[in-house]
Amino acid sequence: MISNQFVYPFCHYMQSKAYAGFMQKLGWEVEIISTRADLVYLYSKKVPLLGSVAKIPRSTVSLPMDLVDQAAKEKKALFVKIEPSATLDKMDALPEGFRKDSPILHTKTILVDLAPIPEKIEKSFKGDVRTCIRKALKENLVVQESNDLGQFYALFEKTAKERGFYHPYKKQMKNLRDAFFSQVKLFLAFQKPLEKHPDPLAGCLVITHNQVAYYKYAASTPAGRKKGASYLCLWKAMVACKKTGCHTFDLEGIADERYPQTRKYRNFTHFKQSWGGKEITYLGSFAKPYSTFYKLLSKIELI
Repeated sequence: MISNQFVYPFCHYMQSKAYAGFMQKLGWEVEIISTRADLVYLYSKKVPLLGSVAKIPRSTVSLPMDLVDQAAKEKKALFVKIEPSATLDKMDALPEGFRKDSPILHTKTILVDLAPIPEKIEKSFKGDVRTCIRKALKENLVVQESNDLGQFYALFEKTAKERGFYHPYKKQMKNLRDAFFSQVKLFLAFQKPLEKHPDPLAGCLVITHNQVAYYKYAASTPAGRKKGASYLCLWKAMVACKKTGCHTFDLEGIADERYPQTRKYRNFTHFKQSWGGKEITYLGSFAKPYSTFYKLLSKIELI
């Protein structure tokens, strides 16, 4: 685990102007809290008759709490939820008034170092990853960078229904792509020749921000999984992101023993742990109550 530092020296993509634009399209209000030292995006959404809920995803742990408190009161927030991009050893820096809460974002991830040459990066992978990449190449698969979000979404939706995991609406994914524009990269794996096999066997959507690439969405067909298409697709995505200047590839979430509900992530956790990266444990999820109703509810839950 990386200690005594924030995971990202610059802001996470959820603390960016592009992501703020995306959140606005989802119906969230955006409040920019700025100081000489920092800039934080607070997102809030109205709750009929009750006020609003507010959240600050993936900020640093040292927040300007006087300004956060002011914004929360102006928004009549029931609570402010934070899920910092800080590692577990920063718990002492957590602002006063915040209590542990159920996570929305992943609480543990894996970061792959893209700084070495591709050959050295590949050598850091476990044997099954290298075997699957070689198998995909022997099966005559090829990975292409694409702009066809519709083709990827069709594959993603089918995979989600087949494997029983949450998938956003197509419009939501389109809004994300439009918000980040050239920072979004889409990779699709095909069987050659493409004239005979026009449908992708696997694909992934990656967000690049501040020299970090985020493995946001991935999908594959049963036939693609048998041929190692997902492995080749991810590897080619890493190489492409490295070429654009990214120094880190964030595999965006694995199971966390602190939260039993993440046990369902075991399968893709094994997949992600095979890529030779460093496991990062975030502080977790916390909420600070502001309304009398929510404060009473919080006390009841603590009894």
